[in-house]
Amino acid sequence: MLLNEYWDESYWPSCGRLRECTRVGYASAWRRHIRPELGDMDLADLTGPRIQSWLDSITSAGAAVRRGPYCGRCCVRRCGSDYWMRT
Repeated sequence: MLLNEYWDESYWPSCGRLRECTRVGYASAWRRHIRPELGDMDLADLTGPRIQSWLDSITSAGAAVRRGPYCGRCCVRRCGSDYWMRT
């Protein structure tokens, strides 16, 4: 399963209980930072070093830099645990 598929099918639908401002921040981080770099990766390929490399590559200034990695870590942790529990 690709991270894009996981986001659409599992992660984003589960965010419905979050506050609207949190959802807006997560959606922005997903669109601007996570999807372009990691969205087409298979969950099995999302290793710690690969994720750290992605975090280190974020160079834009502002709040997105703080939210992007946070949202990314949450999503990747969750998708990783979901993936490994299924395999």
